[in-house]
This record gives sequence, C-alpha cells and structure tokens, in this order.
Amino acid sequence: MATVAIVGGTLIDGTGADPVSNTTLIIENDTITSIGPASQANIPAGATVIDAAGMTIMPGLIDCHVHLALPGGSLGLTEAFLTSPSLGLLGVVPNSKATLEAGVTTARDTGMAPAGVRQAIERKMFPGPRLLVAISPLSQSGGHVDGHLPSCVDRFAGLLPDVPSFVVDGPDEMRKRVREILRAGADWIKMCTTGGVLSPADDPSHTQFTIEEIAAAVYEAAAQGKKVCAHAQGTQGIKNALLAGVESIEHGIWLDDEAIEIMKSKKAYLVATLIAPLSVLEAEERNPGSVPPYGLQKAKHVIKDHYESFRKAVEGGVNIAMGTDAGVGPHGENARELDLMVQYGMTPMQSIVTSTLNAAKLLRLDKRLGTLETGKLGDVLVVDGDPLADIKVLQDKNKLVAILKGGEVYKDLTGNRVLALG
Repeated sequence: MATVAIVGGTLIDGTGADPVSNTTLIIENDTITSIGPASQANIPAGATVIDAAGMTIMPGLIDCHVHLALPGGSLGLTEAFLTSPSLGLLGVVPNSKATLEAGVTTARDTGMAPAGVRQAIERKMFPGPRLLVAISPLSQSGGHVDGHLPSCVDRFAGLLPDVPSFVVDGPDEMRKRVREILRAGADWIKMCTTGGVLSPADDPSHTQFTIEEIAAAVYEAAAQGKKVCAHAQGTQGIKNALLAGVESIEHGIWLDDEAIEIMKSKKAYLVATLIAPLSVLEAEERNPGSVPPYGLQKAKHVIKDHYESFRKAVEGGVNIAMGTDAGVGPHGENARELDLMVQYGMTPMQSIVTSTLNAAKLLRLDKRLGTLETGKLGDVLVVDGDPLADIKVLQDKNKLVAILKGGEVYKDLTGNRVLALG
C-alpha cells in the first residue's frame, strides 16, 4: 500500500485533547508513523499528499450498534415477507458502502448479519467498515426478537444456515445457543433483556430473561474471550443485564439512579442509539402506513424518556459509546447521532470522543483504533469544516472530503489539492 501524508490540517486526535493546528500525519502501509507540525514533517518520496489546510483531521467514526442486513428506514411487514433471505442479505452490500461513506470506518453489527459479511469486507469483495458481528440477537419466547406475529406467522422463518435461531429459553438452552453462535463466527453475543419498540408482543418496559439465563450467556462468551451486549430499555431489565455481567447496555431508555451507579461500578457502557425512535417516526412520515401501529405508538411513548435518560447518564458520568441502530433508520446517516448527543447533554468534543476512543474501548480495539497516534491504524477523516463549531458538518458528505481505512484512501474529494511527491 502507498504511503499517504495528510498535510497542514487541524488535528482532533480523539482523546479529547485540544485541537492542534497545522499538523501533518503520515501513514505507511496501514499504520500511522508520524504526527507533528507541518513545518517539521519529513514526507517520504513517492507519498500521496492530501492538502488538508483549513480542514480538520480526525479519527474514523466507530458505530457500536448497526444492523447491516436490515433495509434501513423501510419497516413495512409486507416488504419483509416478500423478501427472500438471500435477497435480504445482499442488501448488506449497499448498506455497508453507505456506512463507510458516512465516515464510519469500524462498526459492530448487533444482529442479523452472518460472519460472512465481515469476511467479505475483509477480502474487499465490497466496501464497508471494519466489522464485528453478533449474528443472532437472542430472545426469550415471546420476547423482543421472537418473530412470531399475532397471526402466528414467524417473520424470521427461513434464517440462513450460518445464522442460529434467535429464540432460547432456560440457562441450559442458552449455553448451547451461545456456543452455536460463537461457532458461527460471532465476535459478540447480543441478547434482549427487555421488550422493544418494534416487537408486537411486548412493551419496552417488560423484563425478559432471568439473571441466570443472562449469566449463562456471559459465562459462555467469556470462556471464548468474548463479551455480551444487551438490548435493554426497561429499568429492571437493564439492572438484570448489568448484574449478570454484560459489557454494554443498548438503548437504556429508563435508567434510574441505581442503574447508573451499577453501570459505573461495573464500568459498563451505554450505547444509547438516540436516533432509533426518531427513525421510526420519520419512516412513518416518509411512507404513511409503513410502520405497524404498535411500533408507532411505542416510539412516540419512549422518545422523551429516552433523551432524558441519556442526559442523566451523561451528567452521572456513565461510560458512553456511540451507536445508531442503523437498519431501523437509513444507513449512511450515522453522524446524526453525534448531533443528538450534543442536543441532549454532551459537548461536541465529548460526542467525538464517544464516537472514537470510547467506542474503541468498548469494542476492545483501542490499542489499534479510536485515536490518531503513531503506531495505530490509519483510520482517518478529513473534514472541510470544524465539527467543534458545528457538529452537523459531519453529516454533510460533501464536507467529508477524505476517508481512509487502514491507510487506504477510500474517498478523496480534494481534487487538485492532492499530488504525489517523487
């Protein structure tokens, strides 16, 4: 791979440190080898040079909660039932591309996508973020991702062979199912310890799985060096997941003071996905009748409490990592989450750290990702603007002028500002 030098930009390194102007960053092969003042940069002969003067250099974003195998913003059951499993899986190709084009260079897929998607991106069969997969989101019978509708039809019937069944009951069955998911190549285990907005048979406040069932999953994952994340919206389901040892709480709509203290004592993370209920409401606005009435009603019910719970977590000092639930909403709009985090309690710098270093720490990738430092992988964004002055600039694809993943230039809009030295 070619050497790349990004010259003369203002560096936001992802650690929360103050920006440093007129910085040059050099990447050789896939690794950052030099960061420092542009005036002192020793750019290797033959390097591709990206002139970032007047722009911002920052780490690639990390989204800890996506669903690349879901269509994104199209929630109609009719479409779901008319789409074959193979056609549905092929949707990961444009969805992965849209995610990378949004500046997300690493993502955790929290359910539906098999390990083959991760492998295909690694083999460069199509563009996408560096990917960690959970494969099968686990539910108790009648729980959040039990696909049985009131008609008794199972919307998740016909899973692909390398996607184990979602529904599991009891600690012994849980042990076996987690082992099957790990055998299928999972990097994480995902389980639902409460009901949810888009499930027909429960409420987001309902508690699901016993502590013993959750603990069995945590034990089996840990035995193979893996961690568990929990879809957890209701208060008791959040606490049960934390007490059983999960690493991250997804959504966290009703955090109380006790839950926040448990999160802090366990050093667990909140992945709030603030955009998720908003995405449900927007889907209905775009295509009236596309959202089942129960989903629309529940989204309206939770959205205010969700935002206030996030604000409480920020004020309480909870570890927070960025996630969007993309797939419920459109793929490629991931940076909207940062704007919502700023609206509900974070500074722009905090939202960036949440989306870079904190997310890398949650995913246990922080030795190689999450910040721009020598020795780390060259996942870099060049932004034509200042996200600390206006975090919304990260949503503008035209302002996202360069995207590098592992030192490889995926996107470059700098035009004649780029030259090769030799």
